[in-house]
Amino acid sequence: MLEGLNERQRLAAQHIDGPALINAGPGTGKTKLVTHRIAHLVRNNADPRGILALTFTNAAAEEMRSRIQDVGKEACYPVVVGTFHSFALRYILKPYAKHEFFTAAGYPNGIITLDEDNATKLLEEAIKAQDLPVRNLLETMGYKRKQISSKLSINRARGLTVDDVTRDIVAQNSNVIENWDSAMAIAGSIEDPSEHSSERDRLKTLIQQFPYLLSGAINKVWRTYNTLCKEVDGVDFDDMLLMAERLVKADSKVARALGRRFTHICLDEFQDVNPVQYSMIETIASHQPKPFNIFAVGDARQSIYKFRAADLTIMTSFPTRFPKCFVVDLVENYRSSHNIIDLANCFAVTMAGQITDGVLEAKGPNARLPLPVSLHRFRNDKTEAAWMVGQAQELIAQGQQASSIYFLYRNKSLYKELETALAAKGVNSQIVGNISFWETREVKDIIALLRVFARRQDAMAMARVIDNSDSGMTGASFRKVMHEKGLPAWAALESRISNGKSERARALKGFIDALKAHREKAVVDSDWVAWYHTAACQIFMENGDTLEEAKLSAAEILRTSSPEEQEEYKSMFKDPQIGYRKVYDELPIVKELRSFWHGFMAPPLKALDMKSWEKKGLAEQEQDEAWARRQQNINTVLEHITRTLEAGSVLEDVVSELTLRTENAQENDLDSVKLMTMHASKGLEADYVFLLGVEQENFMKSEDYSSEDEAEEGRNLYVAMTRPRKKLYMTTAATRMLNGEFRQNRELGFLEIFKHKLEVITHDGLATQHNQESKSEANDNAGLADQDWDSLIDTFIGTPGKMPPSAEDQVINPTPSESSPDTTTTTWGERPARRKFII
Repeated sequence: MLEGLNERQRLAAQHIDGPALINAGPGTGKTKLVTHRIAHLVRNNADPRGILALTFTNAAAEEMRSRIQDVGKEACYPVVVGTFHSFALRYILKPYAKHEFFTAAGYPNGIITLDEDNATKLLEEAIKAQDLPVRNLLETMGYKRKQISSKLSINRARGLTVDDVTRDIVAQNSNVIENWDSAMAIAGSIEDPSEHSSERDRLKTLIQQFPYLLSGAINKVWRTYNTLCKEVDGVDFDDMLLMAERLVKADSKVARALGRRFTHICLDEFQDVNPVQYSMIETIASHQPKPFNIFAVGDARQSIYKFRAADLTIMTSFPTRFPKCFVVDLVENYRSSHNIIDLANCFAVTMAGQITDGVLEAKGPNARLPLPVSLHRFRNDKTEAAWMVGQAQELIAQGQQASSIYFLYRNKSLYKELETALAAKGVNSQIVGNISFWETREVKDIIALLRVFARRQDAMAMARVIDNSDSGMTGASFRKVMHEKGLPAWAALESRISNGKSERARALKGFIDALKAHREKAVVDSDWVAWYHTAACQIFMENGDTLEEAKLSAAEILRTSSPEEQEEYKSMFKDPQIGYRKVYDELPIVKELRSFWHGFMAPPLKALDMKSWEKKGLAEQEQDEAWARRQQNINTVLEHITRTLEAGSVLEDVVSELTLRTENAQENDLDSVKLMTMHASKGLEADYVFLLGVEQENFMKSEDYSSEDEAEEGRNLYVAMTRPRKKLYMTTAATRMLNGEFRQNRELGFLEIFKHKLEVITHDGLATQHNQESKSEANDNAGLADQDWDSLIDTFIGTPGKMPPSAEDQVINPTPSESSPDTTTTTWGERPARRKFII
C-alpha cells in the first residue's frame, strides 16, 4: 500500500490515529498520499465504512474515489468520499429530516435542496418585496442581487444566522432605531437612486457614519428570503451546511452517532475550509472513539478563496489547537522544472506567518529542464495577444499538444483580445469556466423535470418546468396559488384545472394530465435497479467475481440480455414485497423524462432558438448542428442517470447528486489551448503556461486594498506560477483596452521580489522573428530599449518602487528561441531581500 511513496509521504501515510496536518506544496503528490494512506488504513483493519474523505468539488471527489479504489481495490469501495455539501445532505440533513430541530426552524415537511438558479430566483423576489426605502438604500450603496447574495453567503459560511447578525448590531451600537428611522426617511425621499442628489449624498454620509444601517437593509432581504425558502421547503447550499453544523452542535446524540460511524476523517484542500465547514467536522470528530482523528492536507500558500469566507487561520492554528498534532511537510515537487521551483521558492520565503519555510525541491522528470522563466513587456494588449498566439503556434508546430498550453489571467475581462487573436489564426481554444454543460438550459430543464418526478413537493423545480414548457401558465402564478391557498405543489397545480373551453385552459389541462401520467409511469419502479444491482452483484461475487467485475456484469445484463435470459434472471431476483422485477430496455424514469421533454419542453426552447439563430444569421446547417447539440446534452444527462442507477444508487441520491453539481464540468477531449482564470487553474497543470496581464491594476483593484487583500493576491500569483511543468511565461502591457476605454498599467509589485530570477524581454510591438544579432549589438540595443521603456513607464504610468539595475547588476542574455530583432532580453542580477507580505 505504501509502494512508490517518498520518505515524507510514507511517514504521513503511516499515521493512523490522532490529529495530523500535512503541509503539501504544489506538485508534491498530495492526492497520491491521501489515496495510499486510506488504503493503508483499510489494510490495517480500519473499517472502510468508517473512513470519510471530504473535498470541495464533485470532480475532485470522483477522482479521489477512483484513485482510492484503484489502489485499495474492492476492500476500499465502502470508503465514503464526497464534498462537504454531499456529506451534510446525505448523512445529516436527510437522516434527521424529522428531527425537532428542523420543525423549529420552519421545515416540518422535511427539506428540498435548492440549486443555484432556485436560490437566485427567490433572492430576487425577496429584494423586490422590500419597501421602497430599503430598495433605495441598497441601490444607493451599489448593493444588487449579486452583492447581497455574497454577503449572505459569507455570513452563513462564518456560522451566522440573520438573528445572530441582528443581535450583534443591537449589542454593539446605540440609537439603532433612531438612526434606522432617519435612514429610511432619507431613502424614501430619493426619486432615483442611480441619479446624483442631495438626499442620496445625505444617505451615503449617514451610512458611512453608521455602516450597520446597510447590514440592517441586507438583513431585511435575508429574512424575506428565508420565508420564501420555507414556503417551498427549500434549503440552499449555504443553509445546507449551516443547518448541518447547528444540528450536530445542538444535539450531542447526532454528533455522537456520526463520530462513532466515521472514526477516520480526511480533509483535502484544508487551506480553503471555512468556519462552518470546520465547526461541523470538529464537532463530529470530538465524539470519535479516539477524538479528533482528523487528517488535514493543504497548503497555506494556495489559500485563494477568502472571498468565499475561507479562513486560513483554521489551518495555521491547527497545531496550536492540538499540541500533539502530527505534522509533515511535503516538499518534493514532481511537476515543474528547477527554474520554476527556484522562482516559486524565492517568492514563498517572503510570506510571513508561515507554517513551513516554503522551500520546494524539484524532483520530477522536468526538474533539469533549462528553460528560463521569462517576463515579456508589451506596449499594449494587442501586441501582447499577437505574440502569445505566435508562441502557441510555434509550440504546436514543434509537436506539442494544444491542450498542454494554458493561458491564465486574474479576471475574465482580460482574455477577450487573446480569444480574438487565437480565432483569427485558427488556433483551437477552450475557455474554462464559462457556461458549462451543467448550466445549459436544456440540462437544467431535464434535471428540474427529474426533480418533479422524484419529489412530489419540489415547488421550485415544478415552477421551472411550468415556465419552460407549453403549459398554459407561469411558474410565478403557480407559486402565487401555493402561497395564497397554502397548498403543496401538486395540489396547487391541480387546483388550476378548470372546465374552460379556451385554448389556454385546454393547454393547461393537457400539460397537467401529461405531467401526472409521465410521473406515474416514471416512478412506478424507480428504485428497482438499485435492488437488482445488490442482488445480482452478490450472486456474481459468490461465483468468484470481484466486486468491480460483478458490477460490470450486472449492468451488462440490463443492456444485452435476450427475452429468454430476462425470464431466467427474473426468477433469480425476486423481491417478496413487490413481486418480480422487469429488466427494461430503457429505465422507466429515463423513458418518461425523454418523452415529456420532447413533447412539452423542446418545442418552446426550439422556438426561442430559432429567433436567436435568425438574429445571428445562422445557416440552416448551423441551426441543425446547434439543435443536435442540445439533444445530445439531453442524452448525456439521461445516460448519466442510467449509469448512476445501474451502479446501485436510489433515485433520491441521483437527484441530490445532480442538484449539487455546481462546478463548471467541461469536456476536455478537444485538443485545444485552455483559457482560464487563476482561480480556475487551481489543481491543474500544463507543460506551458502563460500568465497574461501581470499588472498591479488587475490584481489590486482599488488603491485602498488591505494587507489581507494583498496577501490573497500573492497566494493567487503563487498558485498560477506553480501550474507549469516545463515553461512559464509572464506578460505585461503598458496599455490595455477594458470596457471600451484605454487603461494605463503598472507592473505588479510582487515582481520586484523575484525579478532578478526572470529573463526580462521588452517587445517593441509586432516583431516575432528570432534574434540573430551578436551579443555586443544586443547589448547596445538592449540598453537603449530599456531606457525608452523605463521612460514610458515612469512618465505615463509611474511605477512605484521601481529599482533600475546598476551597471554591475545588469547582465545581457539574449536567448534565440525567445528574442527577435525588435526585442531585448535582460536578466537582472541578485537583489537585496524584499519586504514580507502578510498571510
